[in-house]
Amino acid sequence: MLTILNPSNLQMELAPDTTIPVVRENPLFNDSDKFVQETVYSVNAPFSPANKAFFNGGHRIDAPVEAYEFDIQVYDSGVHFFNGVCRYSTTSEGYEVELKVNIGAVADRIKSTRLPEIQTMDGIQFGNTLDALDNHMKNTAQNPDAYPYIFFDLRNTRLHNSDPGLSYNNVNYWKASGHRFYTYSEDNVFGFRTAESPFWKLTYVLKQLINFMGMEPEGSFFSDPEVRNVCIYTRKAILDKEIQPCFFYMPNMTVSDFIKQIRERFGRLCFDVDLASKRVTVARFQDILNSQDVEDITDYLSAVSEIDPPDQKGYTITLKPDSQDAAYDIEVSEGVKEKLPTYTITVGDGATKVEMSCTTLKFYPITSLVDPDFPGEELGVCQALQYVMKVGNYRREVGDGDPYTEDFQTKDGDPSGRNNWPLRLIRYKGIAGDELSDLPISEPVDLKPSDALWYQFLNDSKLVMVTASLPKTILARIRNTRKIGFHHLGVWHELVIKRLQYDLGKTEQLISVKIEGQSAYFERKTPVTVKRSDHVDEFVPPRFRAYWDPDQTGFDQIEIEVPVAKGLQWTVQPIKSPTDPWGAGGNGGLVSTVRVGHSSTGTQTYTELRIRKGSPKYVQALGKQFNFIYDSIANYYYAQVANLNDACIYWIVY
Repeated sequence: MLTILNPSNLQMELAPDTTIPVVRENPLFNDSDKFVQETVYSVNAPFSPANKAFFNGGHRIDAPVEAYEFDIQVYDSGVHFFNGVCRYSTTSEGYEVELKVNIGAVADRIKSTRLPEIQTMDGIQFGNTLDALDNHMKNTAQNPDAYPYIFFDLRNTRLHNSDPGLSYNNVNYWKASGHRFYTYSEDNVFGFRTAESPFWKLTYVLKQLINFMGMEPEGSFFSDPEVRNVCIYTRKAILDKEIQPCFFYMPNMTVSDFIKQIRERFGRLCFDVDLASKRVTVARFQDILNSQDVEDITDYLSAVSEIDPPDQKGYTITLKPDSQDAAYDIEVSEGVKEKLPTYTITVGDGATKVEMSCTTLKFYPITSLVDPDFPGEELGVCQALQYVMKVGNYRREVGDGDPYTEDFQTKDGDPSGRNNWPLRLIRYKGIAGDELSDLPISEPVDLKPSDALWYQFLNDSKLVMVTASLPKTILARIRNTRKIGFHHLGVWHELVIKRLQYDLGKTEQLISVKIEGQSAYFERKTPVTVKRSDHVDEFVPPRFRAYWDPDQTGFDQIEIEVPVAKGLQWTVQPIKSPTDPWGAGGNGGLVSTVRVGHSSTGTQTYTELRIRKGSPKYVQALGKQFNFIYDSIANYYYAQVANLNDACIYWIVY
């Protein structure tokens, strides 16, 4: 029997046969733009003295006249199933009621609120001494588990801004020989080239956001050693000697966008919202898959059917390069650079592009014992991160009594908003080195092979349909972050739940439940490759291909010469293997941009290709053929390819 209670603990009067058809979707399987399920159920209630008291006693005084909203709790036979929000209106026949459950109850709040707008009380004032700040910064680096943020050294070796009050070559400059941070002061020779920025831990910030939603965080994600010291990059520095509250340092994005972007990282996260207990459980997919915490429903099975995995899909997974960061510029040909991700994971044929917006910083190794920005300062052989931006970290000038104004915060040339940088993650590794030379170091949070596990699971895991008659107590405790298990035909099965369907309000003690899930036991058939962007031929689509018969020509590869976009420079690109006779396959020359119109005759413009090996016949592009001509003086073949745009593919035929 259904029981719906309002905040005054009054019960809604319902018809005896009222049921709620419930569909519970696991947010793990939702599209990337929806990290949790927003669900609305409808019921009708008659006019009665009990309902008049229920609805009049429940509505909020600031709600619209035509429709009221208030919090409710839903029980079935005394078992608490969910909390939500009741929204109702009146008709000639009674009350029309909508029950919004799960994140639907707080969706508007998290969609409209931006991170820097959230107020917390976790800032720290250090008083008037730099020593107190220096010591505190060092303590966070030495004992990172004791703090919600960490100070560590980031180098900005490419940035030399003319205004040292705005941009800095270093963030949290660590002087290795002194085993300490050097902070800003007018009498500090290093001070004008450094700023101090705390990097807040991802798990701490996520907990604060869940608290902002009015709930408590829990789950294995918060104790995962792999994410324990993952921090959120910021371009804001402390104000004088004061660390501001955590959201002061966050990028300008909504709460929902932040959670959506985080959800895609670390191999896929599941956010299981339980408004009945006001808790949000966060777990990584691989932890759900490997967990021994399984709800055994063997005794309640009615039917089981297995469906073979769907047709395989391919995925190409990358982190979106930061458009503000020159460290992502990769030279794809002489004089030509493109922003490329550090790693690309290809699952299967790679047909579906998955570009994650939550990115990281670019790894930058320091190979010299001497810091190039501070001659004479020995770093030791260590590794640091290069943070290369349009401008550096903000902070107020010492001695400047003006407040940290809106104008100063937007001196990066974008006055339309604040904190305009992408969500980027960094992992603190600790203090490396010895007693003579050490450094608090960090590393990028890049993609790795385990990030492909979710996509392999989608491809290779069987879909299993189960019908079971479950006690209401078991049904109420099934969570999206737990698997269900059962014995069937002598075999033990475990499923990652995808969808549950059942009716609340039935008089029977057992509820018939349709369960859709994917098998946790699957053979990983879909191939996975991980490649670095250092090898640009694996990331840039080949523009030049060629067909030749190595047995007839006697050579295994050729080289082409083409003009590049800047100046009159030419570049030489190898084609290491031929296509088939129809132009398919083979290795390509990787010139990203060619300069159209290198030479001209009258109104005709040309792009000239040169080849010094063999006797090529023609080059084909956009359905046209252009013959090669032999230059006996320069000893090469050339073709003048007319009136073609810069993006076309050139196919050379011998």
